[in-house]
Amino acid sequence: MALTHYQWTATGTRTETAEPCGESGGVDAENPRKAEAMIIGLCEGKGMQPVDINLTITRNS
Repeated sequence: MALTHYQWTATGTRTETAEPCGESGGVDAENPRKAEAMIIGLCEGKGMQPVDINLTITRNS
């Protein structure tokens, strides 16, 4: 299956301080559900509990 590139932004809270925060980036995934799972893992790895994730499909080069 071909991969699609998704740009994303996420807002949530820092797990250690409960302060609001945000992250953004890009991932390549087979579908939006897999992209969201990857983003949740990335955010949790950075100490963030995401609350809202916004995906934007972009063209693969």
